[in-house]
Amino acid sequence: MGFVYLLMENNDEHKYKIGATRGKIEKRIKSLQTGNSNEISLCKYYETNFPFLIEKKLHNRYLSVCVINEWYSLSDEEVNKFTETCKTIEDTIMSVKDNPFVHKKLYGK
Repeated sequence: MGFVYLLMENNDEHKYKIGATRGKIEKRIKSLQTGNSNEISLCKYYETNFPFLIEKKLHNRYLSVCVINEWYSLSDEEVNKFTETCKTIEDTIMSVKDNPFVHKKLYGK
């Protein structure tokens, strides 16, 4: 199990980081906070068996609003629908997981 998370820099209400971790989100925030003078806080998260795959799909989905690296300029609607969007992506993954070609990519087997 892991998490896909949406973080916000508190000085910019529309700048969000989309990331994933198999550890604790709080620990990830602490590591990102080091060297950053702007406070970072957790907005939303989604628990899943496929955190890094969902993260990659989200990065691709929001590529046109990428600010820098994994930071994105998201609308309020996109933020509000974050967990719903993650669930939709996970449902798609689950619908094809038994396909032998997809299974190999998901599980490396």
